[in-house]
Amino acid sequence: MDGAVLLLQVLPFAFMAGWAPTILGTQILLLASGEGAVARTWALAIGRAIGVVLLAFVGQQLLSLLPDFQLGGPSWWQVLFLVLGGVALAVAAAFQWKNRHKPHKSSTLAARLEKTNPWWLVPIGLFGFTLQVCPLFIPGLHVITSAPASIDDFWRLLAFIELIVLACWLSMLAPLAVTIWGDKARPKLKAFHSWMVDKSRPLMIFLTMVGGAFLFGYAIWEVWQLTLG
Repeated sequence: MDGAVLLLQVLPFAFMAGWAPTILGTQILLLASGEGAVARTWALAIGRAIGVVLLAFVGQQLLSLLPDFQLGGPSWWQVLFLVLGGVALAVAAAFQWKNRHKPHKSSTLAARLEKTNPWWLVPIGLFGFTLQVCPLFIPGLHVITSAPASIDDFWRLLAFIELIVLACWLSMLAPLAVTIWGDKARPKLKAFHSWMVDKSRPLMIFLTMVGGAFLFGYAIWEVWQLTLG
């Protein structure tokens, strides 16, 4: 396996881990919360980014203790992480289905946060939105730590950065758009939020099911390789 293949292997885990409509919806609604609105959206994004970075570094240290560290090839540890992530997403899909007729949570959460000091929103972003990435982030991180020792540290670092950046991409969308384009970005963000609220439940059910199916399918492929080997 070379470095480019490692980046491709990590890509689906990283991209799907980054889908976080709850924090995006909360940020878009916070943009209408008056003075300090942009700072609040940045605080949530920065808090979540800090959480993802901490998760990456702590996870890397813990995963490096496993027997398959830099071993290369499939392992039963990888199967375990894939199955646990798939189960977590299956439970999330069932929860979304059960609550498919209830109002979107982002409006309620934004109402609670709209008068909050931006500094207090950093830990809320860290502790409140980081766990959403775990079902796909941890297996993706394990792909990096279990990759063969022959892969250069440069490619491992690049894959590590890829995982972190793509896991944070959606939460950076709203504050970055308003910071760059100012008030011109607000109508488009609000229109996107309205669409997302209308489609959020079926969309989340679909995405969690796709993510779970991806993890279970990957696990079955690994089991097949392990049993044949």
